[in-house]
Amino acid sequence: MNHVNAILANFLWGMVPAYYFVVRSVDPLRMTAYRFVFTFLLLLLIGILLRKSYTLHFLRQSLIPAGLLTINAYVYLVAVMGGHVLEAAYGYLMAPILTIVLGRLILLEPLSVNQWTGTIVCLAAIVFYAAMAYTLPWFGFGIALPFALYLIWHRQKGSLSSIEALKHESLVMLIVPFSLFAFFGSELEALVLFELGGELGIVIVASGLVTVVPLALYVNSCIGPSIIYLGAYQFIAPIVSALVAIFLFEETMTMAKAITGTGLLIGLAFVTLPIGSYFEGKTRSTN
Repeated sequence: MNHVNAILANFLWGMVPAYYFVVRSVDPLRMTAYRFVFTFLLLLLIGILLRKSYTLHFLRQSLIPAGLLTINAYVYLVAVMGGHVLEAAYGYLMAPILTIVLGRLILLEPLSVNQWTGTIVCLAAIVFYAAMAYTLPWFGFGIALPFALYLIWHRQKGSLSSIEALKHESLVMLIVPFSLFAFFGSELEALVLFELGGELGIVIVASGLVTVVPLALYVNSCIGPSIIYLGAYQFIAPIVSALVAIFLFEETMTMAKAITGTGLLIGLAFVTLPIGSYFEGKTRSTN
């Protein structure tokens, strides 16, 4: 069952662009605010049902990760709702690599041969993309870097489960919708009433489920399957996102994008799968 949860979680993450395709008429900043509000309300309900409360200590501790998640969520929404879904999918592939690099730079964690190889392959893929497109995959970086920093922060200082941490962080992230109301007032209020009272109202409210359900499935899946399987399942989300980009958003899969995506997939394979260990074992067995 845990394998099913892991597969389903990654599939749902890959399908998230399809959800934002439905609500693409909503401004990305407002959609980010909606997502934070309804994620908070859903997690608040779960906390009440499980009789788990907020603590001031963990709320203070959540300021930095909440800020990183806010940047990650907003850049992702701007990319997807602007039709740059393939580049957003690069973020899925770049995040593990950036986490490893930052782990080396910040936490001074040693890198294995596989990790060095995967990092070099991904760097080569990004350089190739820059040479062909005359620009860097900025949306991919904007999605991957804050999330990688978020993971590094939790590795250093996090002491809560993923769901508990997100519950506290979602409360802090209410600063975004409150700030919007403070700046735009009645004008924004009219827009919110129009959008939530219209045909898209139920879909917008479901943004909380879109955020929490895959995460809950993934957290539950981490108990049981080996890290090899969990690593392999990470390939599902970017591949599904790429298919959504091509068939729903009708993005053009250029040769540069295809080669870059393939390079990032190969790099991620070196990082998450025991490729080097397999060949080392083969070499030893023949000696």
